Amino acid sequence: MTRPARIGVLTVSDRASAGLYADESGPAIEAVLREVLASPFEPVRRLTPDGRGPVAAALSALVDQEGCALVLSTGGTDPA
Repeated sequence: MTRPARIGVLTVSDRASAGLYADESGPAIEAVLREVLASPFEPVRRLTPDGRGPVAAALSALVDQEGCALVLSTGGTDPA
């Protein structure tokens, strides 16, 4: 039996990762995926603060450790 694809959803936000407010964009992306994808998938959500280092670490973990075949990201305030 084939396992569902693992899809990473990464939210980049200093304030949400600090617990100042709830992440709404990550769950919204997951909801859209559930509406548009015909195949089942296993979502893997992550929340990280802004910054090249934390984002790179989160992306690496989603792909290398969690085995995500696709990672979608949302948030962040600048490319730095």
